[in-house]
Amino acid sequence: MGILDNITKNTANYSTKSFYFGMPEAEGENRDKYKLSDYFEDYLEILSELKKGKFIFTGRKGSGKTAIAKYIKDQSDQAKDSHAVLLRLKDFDLERAVQVSGNSGEGKDSLLFEWLILVNIVKLIVKNECGEYTTEYNQLRKFVEKNTGSSAIDKFEVSEVFLNNEGEIKFGMLTHLFGAVFKKQFGIKETKAPYYKLIAPLKEIVKIILDYPTNKETEFWLLFDDLDVGYNVDSESDNLKIMELLRIAKEYNTEIFQHNHARILVFLRDDMRNVIASKYNDSGKIFLSYEIMLQWYNHKLLKSNENDIPLKR
Repeated sequence: MGILDNITKNTANYSTKSFYFGMPEAEGENRDKYKLSDYFEDYLEILSELKKGKFIFTGRKGSGKTAIAKYIKDQSDQAKDSHAVLLRLKDFDLERAVQVSGNSGEGKDSLLFEWLILVNIVKLIVKNECGEYTTEYNQLRKFVEKNTGSSAIDKFEVSEVFLNNEGEIKFGMLTHLFGAVFKKQFGIKETKAPYYKLIAPLKEIVKIILDYPTNKETEFWLLFDDLDVGYNVDSESDNLKIMELLRIAKEYNTEIFQHNHARILVFLRDDMRNVIASKYNDSGKIFLSYEIMLQWYNHKLLKSNENDIPLKR
């Protein structure tokens, strides 16, 4: 009898069917017992780069860009002093359809991105319960409610309400508190205007509001993700659209949000980055200054002679 003949046969059935290895997409991770925030680890130590003013995450498809965006959103949802919103190109395209339909072709991408940013930062400010009993809070809330068609871009009734307002934004509820801001551009009796004429005064109001004690130490995150959906590398308009977003994000992060905790983060696929980085006069400098690259392996190491590697992992 050989030694292998004494092995007792185990008739129990084992299966890996119940094992959970995660979802292919980070968006699908929030389940009853499995939450992304429970097992997210910053192995690349890239989140600390945000403190240096960087805001553009780049990496290959599947490198974890959406996971980072979702982690920030989930953590923010669980904190009282942090508010976040995920924005995608569908939000931009919907806003473009609504605004351009009523405004004689005034639909330059930079203006629409800036309007989208301003509207969503106002929404986040209104979510901050610390400012609930201030007059400014109530007026901003009314501004959002009155302009449901153009501000609540995630609502189905957006086009109908907007067209009923004759394609204009109502701002009368803000003139009492911020009259000095509006007087620079509007007459005393003016209470509504096309969205692009409201960008300058609303930007100034947002800067003022964010510096109030109730907001100054609160985090506000605008997270632009899934920018590759419908993107065509050979399309000049698609490339320019992304570049305009990066320019606007840079302006707000370095100027409007400089002395508070509001931030715009952009998550970009590396092939899109490579095209845009060499396409415009200022694109290379923007990536050099504000990019956070997600690299899970060393290309040079993989291409080298394995016998020259002192330590193998």
